Amino acid sequence: ETLRSVADGAIVINGSERLDIKDSILLLSDDQKRYIFGLRDYAIEKSGDKASFAKYHLTVGKGAKQVIKLSVKDGKVMAYFRIEDERLRAIRRNARENDAEIKIKETEIEIDGESAYEMAKDLIDLRKTQIDENIAYQKQQRREKRKALRDAKKIADNENGDT
Repeated sequence: ETLRSVADGAIVINGSERLDIKDSILLLSDDQKRYIFGLRDYAIEKSGDKASFAKYHLTVGKGAKQVIKLSVKDGKVMAYFRIEDERLRAIRRNARENDAEIKIKETEIEIDGESAYEMAKDLIDLRKTQIDENIAYQKQQRREKRKALRDAKKIADNENGDT
């Protein structure tokens, strides 16, 4: 009966109810709540981003700058990360420039104990480093593009001045 009162308004899929993230968190054990809120707070501290709730998950960071996505799946805390190294990122960028798209699956970890909790923290650190490197790469690309435009303008101005 208590489960039913928490689940009011939940979506029914194949005869079973899927609780939204807030209701799912209410049903977690104290350890699981410590894991989900601990990871959320750690990601906020490391990234400076805000946490935001969607229907079935909560995230820290948005879009390509998402640090972590947390959800509850079958009563277990799950953490999802978009992990990619520099080589994979270069391939993905090259594909995008050539009008192709590569979708990269998220790395999924079940947070079922202290070791998984600590590993998820390490992945948050890794993800933050990747985001920072990507931002630096994009800034460098913009700088190079502006420099190329300035150089092209100087050449054009010099050619016009010589005639």
